[in-house]
Amino acid sequence: MEGVQMKKICICASTLVFHRHELLFIWHEKLKVWMYPGGHVEQNESPDVAARRETLEETGIEVELYEPGFGSRKTIRGKEAVELQRPFKIIYENVHYPTEDHEHFDMVYIAFPSKGDISGIGSGETKKFRWIGKGEIQKLNTFDNVKAAAFDAFEAVEDVD
Repeated sequence: MEGVQMKKICICASTLVFHRHELLFIWHEKLKVWMYPGGHVEQNESPDVAARRETLEETGIEVELYEPGFGSRKTIRGKEAVELQRPFKIIYENVHYPTEDHEHFDMVYIAFPSKGDISGIGSGETKKFRWIGKGEIQKLNTFDNVKAAAFDAFEAVEDVD
């Protein structure tokens, strides 16, 4: 369609990584804001696997995903269907990059460093990162939906050590 800019539709996966009551943010070079780690789900990859992969690639930290409030439940496992790890939030986002716009369906997970180990931090693709406490979120240079997800995540992990 001539003259109409088509948006790229993407399935994404992100993680709200907690360590010692702080949340990890990385600097997004294209958007010039602080974000939680994440990216596009690749072909033949599930969102939960993508969330762990993107976090490791971007930060150097291996993470375990956390499902708040679900307790014990039976998991579907069979030949035709497998139940995936549930995201904390699913957010529809219009993302405006300098050269194009995307529509993101972002599966946002809560995560903790595997075995509490953050020794790999900074060895990933992103060299600019910071740990943020709940009281610092409102002042953070980022999008309102990112702030809202971060506030909700702090509430969801309040009782987790």
